[in-house]
Amino acid sequence: MTEVENLLSRLQKFELSELEIKLYLTLLAYGTLTTVQVADRSGIQRPRAYDELASLERKGLVAKAATKPMKYSAISPKESFRRLTSHISDEYSKRVDELSGTADSLVKDLQPLFDKRAVGPTDIAWIVSGTNNIREELHAMLQKTKEKLFISYEPSLDSIHRLRGLDAMTQKLCSKGAKIAALFGLSAASAKHAEELNGCLGPNIRLGKRPFEPLGIYSRDEKQILIAYQSNPTSTTYDIALNLVESPLTSMLSKVVEESWDHGVPLSEARKKLNIGD
Repeated sequence: MTEVENLLSRLQKFELSELEIKLYLTLLAYGTLTTVQVADRSGIQRPRAYDELASLERKGLVAKAATKPMKYSAISPKESFRRLTSHISDEYSKRVDELSGTADSLVKDLQPLFDKRAVGPTDIAWIVSGTNNIREELHAMLQKTKEKLFISYEPSLDSIHRLRGLDAMTQKLCSKGAKIAALFGLSAASAKHAEELNGCLGPNIRLGKRPFEPLGIYSRDEKQILIAYQSNPTSTTYDIALNLVESPLTSMLSKVVEESWDHGVPLSEARKKLNIGD
């Protein structure tokens, strides 16, 4: 990438159009110019230049002089980009407020349709893609947990999770008498991670060979189980998961996982012990 291309790329990140950039750079280079002059020197049609200059003025990059003919000059980059950043921030804030209001309205209109939906087969594995979505599902799991939560994952892949962001919720569950159990591997990373969580989970943390390595397993109340894994061997985090909620399969898998944890045996052996077929 040339120096000019690099400059244009950085300016475009501030949501400036190609024409706005040409006009702004022309004014920076030549100083105060009339609309006709800046249009001609930047190679932009004059009628279009009026609109683009007005836009640059609103964004705080140029100033307009009350002269005849009208003249424009560039504001110093230090001041103009402070103004532009503020302008973009205000625009996004307005957009977020608009979307928030629209979302509230849509929820009000659409939730009744969801609540009255036809109920289909329950033993379906839903796919959750992306670390942020998996993290949000974990938050929701903690909020819904009533009696029992089981977690086991590989700390080196825990950028999804890192119970730090969920500590307050797990502590609240502990104070309410919910049973929370955690199983980590035998690595140094696992030991360090377990130590960080010790204040919250205490004796319910166990270090040992994980029977379901390298999966991340999360189970609540035998009503939901989330099985997270890497989409490919080079992935550095769990970035896809199967999510089972309130189905016969959910309860069965939860029991198999707990049996594996209790006795440190592979899932296949736990399944046989519980007399659950393939």
